[in-house]
Amino acid sequence: MHPHSPRFPFDIDLPLLSPPTTTTPEQLTPSYPNLPSELPPAASPVDRSSSGFPSPQPPSLEQSVVHTPADPLPTPAQAPVLTPEQINKFYFCPYTEGGRICGKVSWSCSADKTIRRHMKNKHPAFASDSMVWKCPNPGCSHQSRSFRRKDLLLNHRRNCCNPKHLRQDPDFIPLPDIVEGVDTEVKRWTYAAAGQRKAIRQMLRTGTPWSVDLLQPVHL
Repeated sequence: MHPHSPRFPFDIDLPLLSPPTTTTPEQLTPSYPNLPSELPPAASPVDRSSSGFPSPQPPSLEQSVVHTPADPLPTPAQAPVLTPEQINKFYFCPYTEGGRICGKVSWSCSADKTIRRHMKNKHPAFASDSMVWKCPNPGCSHQSRSFRRKDLLLNHRRNCCNPKHLRQDPDFIPLPDIVEGVDTEVKRWTYAAAGQRKAIRQMLRTGTPWSVDLLQPVHL
């Protein structure tokens, strides 16, 4: 004999899970923003209205992300503290025009030389009589050109001009470079900025982070 299987009446209350939150039809209906009549609706690759799914809507202004005090706010990157070697090499262009300083900064090994070259190349208005070098070879295509750096003239003569003249005349004797002008005006600006440069170096040594705001206009 087989035991009878237990039969439950249909009206028994079984312990089921909590029912899902009921949603009214008004909540299922998406709210569309009032678009201008002259703008055509955006084309959608899939028609979601036929499948029963509401079309995605752009977030409203109320849903836009707002930073709260708990959110981490971006902090400005702190300027690195320079090493003593970098501080000793600090140099800047003091040329000031219209109350504004040029302020080009150099931390190179020969920073003072770099700034002097920069002043003569970028500010020719006051450095028109600065020291320049010219090629002395006759018939040189660069004879009318002024080289504001001596090393550029040496490269020109060594790699181009002197070998050309030696091929034309084996007895050719290279002539000395032609030097014109003086750097008096450039030196005036350099001396005028010496006090400010010394003060900035002292501030950097005491731990002040480097900033272009440390540079002030220089007056002769």
